[in-house]
Amino acid sequence: MIKFYKPTFLVFVILLVTALVAQGQTKRFVDVGAASGANDGSSWENAYMDLHMAIAGSQDGDSIFVRKGVYTLTNPVTMKNGVKIYGSFAGTESSLSQRVFGNTTADSTVLDGAGSLQTIILNNAADAPMGRDAVLDGFVITGAAFYKAGAFVYDGGAAILLRFASPTLQNLIIRKNFSDLDGAGIYMEEYSSPSLTNVIISGNRAKRHAGAIFMRVESRPVLTNVLMSGNCASGGFGGAMMIDSRYNIADVGSKPIFTNVTITGNYSKNDGGGVYVRGSNTIPQFRNSIILNNTSDKGASQSGVSYKADSKAANEAAQPYNYCLIQGADLTGDPIYASGTNISSNGVTAEQVFVDPVAATLNDSTVRGNFRLKSGNNPAINAGHSPYYDGSQNLDLTHIKTDLAGGARIAKASVDLGAYEFQNQLPVASEVGFSGNLVVESKLSGSFEWNDNDAGDMESMSIYAWYRADDASGTNAVAITGATSIDYVLQAEDQDKYVAFEVKPGDGEGHGSPVRSAFAKVEAKIIPPTAKNVSITGTLKAGETLSGIYDWEDSDAGDTDMGSTYAWYRAGDETGLGMVAI
Repeated sequence: MIKFYKPTFLVFVILLVTALVAQGQTKRFVDVGAASGANDGSSWENAYMDLHMAIAGSQDGDSIFVRKGVYTLTNPVTMKNGVKIYGSFAGTESSLSQRVFGNTTADSTVLDGAGSLQTIILNNAADAPMGRDAVLDGFVITGAAFYKAGAFVYDGGAAILLRFASPTLQNLIIRKNFSDLDGAGIYMEEYSSPSLTNVIISGNRAKRHAGAIFMRVESRPVLTNVLMSGNCASGGFGGAMMIDSRYNIADVGSKPIFTNVTITGNYSKNDGGGVYVRGSNTIPQFRNSIILNNTSDKGASQSGVSYKADSKAANEAAQPYNYCLIQGADLTGDPIYASGTNISSNGVTAEQVFVDPVAATLNDSTVRGNFRLKSGNNPAINAGHSPYYDGSQNLDLTHIKTDLAGGARIAKASVDLGAYEFQNQLPVASEVGFSGNLVVESKLSGSFEWNDNDAGDMESMSIYAWYRADDASGTNAVAITGATSIDYVLQAEDQDKYVAFEVKPGDGEGHGSPVRSAFAKVEAKIIPPTAKNVSITGTLKAGETLSGIYDWEDSDAGDTDMGSTYAWYRAGDETGLGMVAI
C-alpha cells in the first residue's frame, strides 16, 4: 500500500507545482484600441481593451503589458499581490527589455480619472498587506480626484491610495490630480512602505495638506530619483509633502528615506512650503537631495521643511540631512548654511541650480519647468555621496544605475544632488578646414569652430588627426602616423595624394564626435631652375651690342628654359658700387 500510493502522491505534487508555476507566469496584454481582436489578453492582437479585466484574470507571478494610449477610467484600478503591471509599450514587444519608455505624457500609457475618480486604490486589510512584488511601472496618472463624502476612513489619495500596501512604483508621472482633503498625488497610511523610483509628481493640488504625498501611521517608503515640483497645499501644510504620525498620536510616526530627491517650486498656505513634519517619532531622512525654492505664506523660514514642535527634538538628534542642499528649514542647526556634509544654500538661487525653475502659487499648481541641473557654477554637481549606491550603506540601492531621465546616476567624480544627474553635453565642431600651400614640405594649419551648450565650458584637450587618401572622396583614407597636432608639414608620401584635417572637440571632461574636413590634393614641391656661369659677350664700347649668356639647369626632368626674365645693370666700378637697373 505504501509503495503504491507514495510515488503516486509525489507525481501528483510535482505536476501540481509545475502547473501552478506555469500558470503563475502568464503574460497578459492590454490595448484600448484593440477592437478587432478576441479581447482575451493572449497577445497584442487579442489584447484586453480594459485593464480591469486583465487584473481580474491575473494572479501572483503574472505580468500585464499595457499599450500606450489614454485609458479613461470609470472605476478605480486595484492591483494584486505579485502582479506586475507595465505600461507604455508600442504594441509589438514580447519582453520588458524591448520597451522604450519615453518619460513623457505623449509617449506613455495614461490613466485618466477624468476629474472625478480616484485612480489607484490599494485599500488592503492589516492581515493581508500588499508587498513589493506588486509592481506599477510606466504610467502617467492624471485627472484623478478625491472628494470627501459620507463615511470614510481615509482623508485623501486622488491618484494613488495606499493602506497596508507597499508596492513597487517606478517610472511614473503623477500630474494634475486634486484632493478635497490631503495627498492629491499619493496618500499612504497604516504601515504602507512602497518603493518609489524614477517618479515625477507635479502640478497636483490638495485643498488641505500635501499636494504631492501625504503619509502617516508608520509609513516607511523609500524614494529614489523622485521629483516633486509645482504642487500646492492651498489650505494647509506641506506644499509637496506632509509626513505625519497616527491621527496626532505622536509616537506612531513615519520614517521615509529620500535619496536623490528634488523638492522644488511647491506652495503651502501654512508651514512647510516643501515638507511639513509632525509627530515625535516621525523622522524622515534626506540624502543627496535638494529642497529649494518652495514658498509658504508663513514666510521664508517656513518655506522648505517645517517641523511641528513635537517633532523637533527627535529630528535634531537624528541629523536628518546628509549631503543635501536645503533652503528654508526650521531645525536648530539645520543646513540653511553649510553644516557637516551638507551644502550651503546661502545665496543659492533656483536659477543657478536648475535649467528652468518654475514655482507653484496659491491658484496655480504647475507642471511647467525643467529641473535638470544647470551647467556652470552649480553647487549641486558632484556634491553627493556615491557610496549610497555601492551596497555599503544600510539601504541597498545597487540596482539603481540611472537618474530620473535615464542618464548615468554617477556621471562624474561623485554623484550629484537631486533627481537628475548633470550629464555633460559634449562639444560640437563645425566649419572644419585647413589653410596652407598644398605642396610637399609646406605647413598646413587646421581650423574649426567649437561650440558647447554647457555654460562655462571651454575648449580643452581636443584631439587632432590628419588623413591621407587616394582621391577627393576619401577612398582608402588612413590616419597619418604621428600627425596629431593642429599643424602638419606635408611629406613626400603625400605627393599626388589627398589630405584632410579631423578634430574631436574636447571640453576637458569629454569629447564630441569627430568632424573631418574635405580632402584636397597635394602637389609636388616646386624647385625653380638655376642659372650658372652667367656672363656677357661683345665689345665693351659705346654703340656696341652685348649679349648675356648662361647655363640653365632644372632638376625636373623634361623642363625647358621658358619665360626667363633678364635685366642689365650699370655700376660705378667692378665691385658693383652704386649699381642700378638700366
